[in-house]
Amino acid sequence: MSRVQPMPHLAHEELAERFRLGRDGRQKARWQALWLLARPEQPLSTSQADQRVGLTADAIRKLVHRYNQGGPAAVERNAGGHGAAPRLSPAQQEQFRAELLGRAPDSGLWSGPNDPDPPPQPSPSALPEPTSLALFLISGAAGLGAWMRRRRSE
Repeated sequence: MSRVQPMPHLAHEELAERFRLGRDGRQKARWQALWLLARPEQPLSTSQADQRVGLTADAIRKLVHRYNQGGPAAVERNAGGHGAAPRLSPAQQEQFRAELLGRAPDSGLWSGPNDPDPPPQPSPSALPEPTSLALFLISGAAGLGAWMRRRRSE
């Protein structure tokens, strides 16, 4: 199997600088993997680099392929444009933002539901009839435990 080698889009020193200056841990790991594979003297294999950077060898191979195809921009986070589409259009987002920055409709707080008609509470007749076991446990459970303790001590 041939060694995976990053194309020279950036010099080895530039890869090292991007690795050192990275703020996001995932980005640092990606740049470090490319830096280790592109070393002029003794470049590492993907299986050797994966032990040092915390990525799998397969992830490193995919990263190198992405880097070779798209250059440094392909390494950046979400470079592929994946992710869910926004649920609101830009106009709707702006309207929503403006409403949130304004006052609440009822001049109250934006802290929770301000429903003028709360949901109805169940009536006592809607509750199920207690079973004899439930009544026994409610009324006599404490007494039963005390009775058993007294009996054991005798």
